[in-house]
Amino acid sequence: PAAPVAGPHLRSGGVYVVGSKRVTVADVTMAHAQNHGDGGAGYGLEASGSSEVLFRDSRVEDVRHGLIQNWDFGSSGLVWLRCDSVGNTLSGDPVIGGRSEFHHRLAMANLFDSTRDTVGFVAHNRGTESSNAGLTATESVFWNVAGAGPGTYLISYQAGRGYVIGTRDITTQVVPGPLEQALGVADHTEPVDLLEGEGRGADLVPTSLFDDQLARRLGGQAPGS
Repeated sequence: PAAPVAGPHLRSGGVYVVGSKRVTVADVTMAHAQNHGDGGAGYGLEASGSSEVLFRDSRVEDVRHGLIQNWDFGSSGLVWLRCDSVGNTLSGDPVIGGRSEFHHRLAMANLFDSTRDTVGFVAHNRGTESSNAGLTATESVFWNVAGAGPGTYLISYQAGRGYVIGTRDITTQVVPGPLEQALGVADHTEPVDLLEGEGRGADLVPTSLFDDQLARRLGGQAPGS
């Protein structure tokens, strides 16, 4: 086999799906972005203004944000299934971890499923950040997601209803504390998102919400159901 490529593999971002629908991206690896800077650089698996997009069985490493929804309003039906997002960082000194997230404007009914991010996940009100990103997610689901242990957080303050069901090796926050309230990241996000099976993702049935729903539509049974 060929030796691994030395140095950066990507100049900036990896796979970017924009203004599209019914797209599948499968079995890819996006790693080692040269540019981790501001202004949309260095995103791994990204969708913008799109619907019914499936990213599955893929790995993202050493980029800015691994798995991300971005500009503009109205993305829906995005799924990240069995993806692994590892060691992603924002630019700056000291280096700060770049979580998988809903990044800009309101995205609706999306799913992180059986997916790990070693830095964490976030869905909240970003206010004036990123050119007035505002509320970023509603009716979206984190299902059987994992982190990398202590110091990894899943923060879900979604507009209206949001769902966090089954987690592993990650600290979950659905109730804002004093700091979050002061920063405004939970403004206009009532009610509190549903949290079930915290720390029990390994026992979750079905293992994958996407696979279970697909099997039901096709008249079969998903693995792990």
